[in-house]
Amino acid sequence: MFLPRCKKSPYFQQNCFLSQFIKQIVLADNFHDAEELLRRLLAVKEQFTVSYQTRMIRSGEQHFHQFTVYHFLSFVPQDNNITENIIKQLNKKLKTAESFKSAKSAINYFKLWFTFYKFKKFRAIQQSYRNGKSALELALVSLPDKHWLDYSAEA
Repeated sequence: MFLPRCKKSPYFQQNCFLSQFIKQIVLADNFHDAEELLRRLLAVKEQFTVSYQTRMIRSGEQHFHQFTVYHFLSFVPQDNNITENIIKQLNKKLKTAESFKSAKSAINYFKLWFTFYKFKKFRAIQQSYRNGKSALELALVSLPDKHWLDYSAEA
């Protein structure tokens, strides 16, 4: 779900307010703050009269515990940017998959792609401890000085 951001909309200010409020709830420092922010939002929900706004608030209320589960489980990230990036990249690759001559060539291509992605170094992300490290290095896998293509040949 998303809120429209058109500045010409008569609901632009409400959409900005609701968007910021939801971000504050999801990114709250602790669960109790998130709960309090949700209570405040529910107290003013009658001010949001557009259908997509009410659906957004209802969804936030119904899925509140899924949005804040990272407060209780340390291994759950606060956001899913990495997962969304992988899905976006896969969607691009799947569009090209139609041009493969055989299933084997498509499988080999995706093996190469997944191997490359595991070795690709993160950069310019908010969690500075991830910068310059690959997904495998973050998972504490010891990587000798081999090129990622050497590993893809072994797979």
